[in-house]
Amino acid sequence: MKTKTILIAAVMFLAFSVAAFAQATFTVGSIPVTTVVASGLTEKTGDVTFSTVYNSPPIITGTITINYGVPITFIGGIFIGAAPVPTTDIQVLSSTNGQLVLGIMQQLAVPYSFRVSGVRVAVANSGLTVLDASISTTNNALTAGETTVRVINSIQPGIASFTVANAVNFNSIFGGGCSTATLNITENFLNAYGVTNVTDTTQSVSTMVRITVSAIPDGLELTFPGTAGTMWTRALSNGDLANSAITLPDGLGTTSVYYRVTSDTSATAIDILSIPVQVCGFVPMDLGSVTATATLAPIGTVAPGPIPRYVEALVPASVPIVSVQPGTSTLLVPYSLYVAESYDTGLAIANTTKDPGPDVLGITYTMVPQQGTCTFNFFEQGSGTQRTYTTQAGSPGAGLNAAGEVPAGSVYTVLLSELLGQLPQKPAEWTGYIFITCDFTNAHGQYFISDFEFFTNGALMLVIDTDSWFRPAVEQLDN
Repeated sequence: MKTKTILIAAVMFLAFSVAAFAQATFTVGSIPVTTVVASGLTEKTGDVTFSTVYNSPPIITGTITINYGVPITFIGGIFIGAAPVPTTDIQVLSSTNGQLVLGIMQQLAVPYSFRVSGVRVAVANSGLTVLDASISTTNNALTAGETTVRVINSIQPGIASFTVANAVNFNSIFGGGCSTATLNITENFLNAYGVTNVTDTTQSVSTMVRITVSAIPDGLELTFPGTAGTMWTRALSNGDLANSAITLPDGLGTTSVYYRVTSDTSATAIDILSIPVQVCGFVPMDLGSVTATATLAPIGTVAPGPIPRYVEALVPASVPIVSVQPGTSTLLVPYSLYVAESYDTGLAIANTTKDPGPDVLGITYTMVPQQGTCTFNFFEQGSGTQRTYTTQAGSPGAGLNAAGEVPAGSVYTVLLSELLGQLPQKPAEWTGYIFITCDFTNAHGQYFISDFEFFTNGALMLVIDTDSWFRPAVEQLDN
């Protein structure tokens, strides 16, 4: 009886052993994607390949799990060569939590090879610089050491830089006209801007670049062209092509303009989206500037959605597209003196941008009233040491408004000692010259040196600026 029991146990062990080893063994490989966009929500991964080893038993029913570790947003399919694998053989069971689970639905004869292709994942905000997928199976086996494969070699920002060539600068009072600033938005790696959705049918739209401009000051307008080079066309936020130029008028708040790839970008050279933007100014213009940022688009985290799509990754322009500076006047006091309780210098600066008008003065233009601060640059005799002070709220003297500006039609009067008292260390004595730059076009000034008892002497300040048609090269006191 004991012998019979042992024999039965041996037969059962042999049967279980045969069953344990009657499973296919796969060798696993990958064809990784070189580089993808770090802000991408639908970035391509490389194909993962499975092939049975030589003399492998048949493939039996079970599962294969590919864990990407990041959300899966699209699945291309399972293929033998270019042909899809029949779902009666292998099919996708689930794709949640970054895990793609394949089901082997029936026993399959060997040799057998297939690949998982076209899987797109969300790498945005992952912090990853590469992506590896881990592989596991049930019932069948993997070759030892082949449970992890690389599917993305590099994850990098899509935009390398955003520069502005020929940025426009206007003077708010006499600087109107139209100029062209060129926005250059450079991809960070080969083919970061991708291809059209005609070339890649897994896409629903081609890559776009969104340019967002800040609020536009009064007196300015920007016109973006309908096309930019041979590969880009202006589009709407949903990817529909607009094909026409758009003018952004003054008073417009922050707004965005989109350009979409309409022919494949280069696979061998870095591409630059170059957009010539016409900037027009109409005097008088409000002070300020128009800045810009760029990001790849469409933007959106909702799935399903357009492919490709991205999270916002703003790259600021190197300089403003356009800046509007105030009209300025520069005056020179060639000699000033301060000795405590002895001598002081009185300064008087008139803002004459409010005047009786051309009929009274017999001039050919109409002055635009302006107001602005004045900056004093003090240069000490002997050492040439420079000290600087700009008027502001609470500045000493008389004639300023609450913001420390000289209003049109006002005269700012102040003592040198009062201005020196605003410096970090007030000198006990001072001798030197002073440059005064005011943020309005027509400043005139006079200075007086006095002991306020027996001696007073003064003169007109010299006018330095000569670049405005309001102020001829030779001061004629015509305004």
